[in-house]
Amino acid sequence: MEGCGYNAATHDAMPNRIKLVRSLAICLAVAVPLAVVTLFAATSVRAYVWHIRHGDSIMFAQWRVPIPKGYFEAGANSFFKLSFGSPFWKAAPWGHISLSLNPSQPPAPVSYDRIEAATIRVAAEEGYQLQARRRIQSASDNCYCFEFSRQSDTSLVDIRCMTDSAELAVIFDGHRRFSNDVYSVVSGLERLPSK
Repeated sequence: MEGCGYNAATHDAMPNRIKLVRSLAICLAVAVPLAVVTLFAATSVRAYVWHIRHGDSIMFAQWRVPIPKGYFEAGANSFFKLSFGSPFWKAAPWGHISLSLNPSQPPAPVSYDRIEAATIRVAAEEGYQLQARRRIQSASDNCYCFEFSRQSDTSLVDIRCMTDSAELAVIFDGHRRFSNDVYSVVSGLERLPSK
């Protein structure tokens, strides 16, 4: 049969190649979705583990700051909450809360008008428009929150909250679905006595 174009070695190897390709295709069909689900689930696990290790609040300067469930620390004074699909799918909801101090500010009340004007001016320079104002009483201070959004995407909001003394700022940016998280942080702020 050798002279008729039949090669036994090639004929026998062909089913092995098909089996190999089929096996690889099955492995990829299982491994890729499994890896994607694992990656997305890892953010929830990361938040759960963070809360087990650190509790539900942190110490920031002389403040006790509550951190809502589902958030994990992702850098100095920066906390993220990711839902399934984020950050890879733009439409997937996410939230980011950050904390900052104003070290030049003495811890004394500043006029509300001054806080409002400065906050709105800075946000407007960044392309945001004011949507709402809120005054929230924390355990230690009055806090003023200003909610902004952009005309290009109203599902995303930027909320800037400042203590009465303008010493501490709590800033949220992310999906409107998680915006109430910042208000729970602000209402739970507690200034600790100096040592």
